[in-house]
Amino acid sequence: MSIKFRIILLALQVLILSFATYLVTGQFAVNEVWYFSGLLAIVINPLLLEPWYPKSYDTLANSIIAILLCFVVSPNVAIVGWTFLKVFLAILIITSIIQLVYNAKKEKEDNIRLKALFPLFKLGKATVIYSLVFWLSVIELYPTINNNFWILGGCWALLTFTRFINWEEYFLDITDKPTPVSPIGIIGPSNLLVTSRSLQKVGTKVKVVSGSLVEKGIIVKRIHRTDDVWGQIQLDNDSKIGFLVSRQQLVIQQDEDSSERVFLGNVDEGTNTSLLVFDSYSRIRIGDTIYLMNDGEVVFYQIIQAEVIKLIIKSGSQLDRRIKAIQIGTYKVDTQSLHINKMLPLLSEPIFLANNDKVLTSKLKALENKFTIGKIKNSELPINLDLLKIMESHMAILGMTGMGKTTLCNKLIQELSKTRRVTVMDQSGEFVSKLGYEKYKEGDDTQTTGVSVCEPSGNPAESALKYLNHLMALAKKEYQEGTPKPRVLVIDEAHQFIPEPAGLGFNSPGREESMKFGLNMMQVRKYGISIIFISQRTAVVSKRALSQCENLIAFKSVDQTGLDYLEGILGYGSKELLPTLSRGEALVYGPAIDIEKSLVIETIK
Repeated sequence: MSIKFRIILLALQVLILSFATYLVTGQFAVNEVWYFSGLLAIVINPLLLEPWYPKSYDTLANSIIAILLCFVVSPNVAIVGWTFLKVFLAILIITSIIQLVYNAKKEKEDNIRLKALFPLFKLGKATVIYSLVFWLSVIELYPTINNNFWILGGCWALLTFTRFINWEEYFLDITDKPTPVSPIGIIGPSNLLVTSRSLQKVGTKVKVVSGSLVEKGIIVKRIHRTDDVWGQIQLDNDSKIGFLVSRQQLVIQQDEDSSERVFLGNVDEGTNTSLLVFDSYSRIRIGDTIYLMNDGEVVFYQIIQAEVIKLIIKSGSQLDRRIKAIQIGTYKVDTQSLHINKMLPLLSEPIFLANNDKVLTSKLKALENKFTIGKIKNSELPINLDLLKIMESHMAILGMTGMGKTTLCNKLIQELSKTRRVTVMDQSGEFVSKLGYEKYKEGDDTQTTGVSVCEPSGNPAESALKYLNHLMALAKKEYQEGTPKPRVLVIDEAHQFIPEPAGLGFNSPGREESMKFGLNMMQVRKYGISIIFISQRTAVVSKRALSQCENLIAFKSVDQTGLDYLEGILGYGSKELLPTLSRGEALVYGPAIDIEKSLVIETIK
């Protein structure tokens, strides 16, 4: 209960005790041990003193006062009772002194206490000690058959009953008034710490009211304690937080916010320009996209790590989720590209799940020479491949079997073949038998558009190098004549055609051809030839060839060697992200994808 209700209850209990005293003695106050012990036991100490002092101090003080009252009485009836009470009080005094001395020696070690003594301190509460003095003194004066005995017994029962009811809570329930909230501090610049009998759930938009002042905010933390609820409110405007924290009581009202935003947390310690750190009660997954406002822009992040932490406050604690997310940038609607925001987020800025981007998506328009490869995870914002830039670079599509590599590549081949000639090298026969493409025949390379599939026999590495040299000779001639044609070479199961030389013996078949293939990749771009690798085994694809692929689409992967290599390209957090991806999700990066940092997308179906 608040101080206000404690004082009201104090006045009521003093009135009850005084009325009972008048019925017994004809006076409202008397110089009797039972009267003083009644005041101390039930009225003054439990309501005004005991809640605010440590147990050992309180027990020592109560025991000393009670033993002094015992020596005032000359026992005639309850001699044994008084003796046992004095022994009990002496034990309490000794153990309290031991506790205080021990704590003084260990004051630098806050967690060290004589925990074995705690049950004794519970017995040494004011109500127990003074109630024993009260009843023994009443027994000394009035026999049990006397009406005065039962009047004082009834008085004690009534006082005890009224003390165990939370009258403030009962009053608020029957009057349906807003629950008062007490401010207890701030976490600058805009977090208000409060306690209350009840508090709305985390993520609720609220109004903090004090007189005519109304400030909007959001509840970011809430912990239930024994007697109240501790909470943290993030205010939209921090200019009045100093005034609010100085008020005795505030009123918290729910704000009718029509937005569909899902609140997750607010910017916390450890955040920098690229890494976002926050605590969240919400269940979110690795790779989910979130956002906050920074310098007037919507800045997107993707979650790369989550761990469980314990939030500890006075008289309470709670397990929480500590989330880390990497910035992927600000989405530019006109170019449908992402650019890194270099401003540090505002302190305690609210963070939301990117599940409602209607404002941005309503402004989207179709762009020329762009092919949509997917959408930012849990959003509707498209991520495109620049069809002009891809002709100036190479690409690798990597990941485990069944994750969506072939589906995406098939869509990409269909789009590229509208404006350039595409040749697929495939040993499995999938592109012909399942996807329906035509087999390669002599003269296809002179065509300006279309697709054909080359299914070489013999040594795959020799076949790949031989065909690349053929394309280079043809393209070089066109280049010199001033009539270059754009071409794309797609190599499926690239680990078969361009294996990692380090994994082969010195004279092993394909080793020399793989090394030469990687060297030739450095030259073919100027002749309008772009190469796309597809492989499920990153670790055994030639790293010289892969290093020429500026654009990367990586599906789920769990191979440790491959993950280590990809992290060097995709950056911090990718090693944790890649094993968590679901079917159809991919981590993408590259200049032809118009992003400055790798991000998780949901690829087109």
